[in-house]
Amino acid sequence: GGRGFGGRGAFRRRGLAGRAGGITASDFLERFRQLLLNPAGIALELGDSLELSEAQVKRLTLMRDSLNAQVDSMAAEAQKELEQIGTNQNPRALLGVIRPRIQEAQAWVRDAFKEVKTVLTEEQWKRLPARIRRR
Repeated sequence: GGRGFGGRGAFRRRGLAGRAGGITASDFLERFRQLLLNPAGIALELGDSLELSEAQVKRLTLMRDSLNAQVDSMAAEAQKELEQIGTNQNPRALLGVIRPRIQEAQAWVRDAFKEVKTVLTEEQWKRLPARIRRR
């Protein structure tokens, strides 16, 4: 599904689409990073309450950093393309750059949730917030 990115109209609801001049490349990069959940990062933030082992912390840290690197690389590529297109272009041209990247990143996040679930015990998984476990 569209979860994790706010679904259709997420950029519009966050004030990017209706702005004079449209979405800028730097707007996109910032919002792209903000819209993604990094499940390993969330688990690490909750580490004390989850009582993570040292081995779990190491694995989750690698997973968090790997996903962050993938997202940053993709967002930087998209930012360059958006800068080349310009901000006064047809919204469809902008969506042609944004949509495939959002879909790819959504798949990465779905995979990351599955990976995190394999790192945590069943009890630890249950201690994650419900909004996270439902993904």
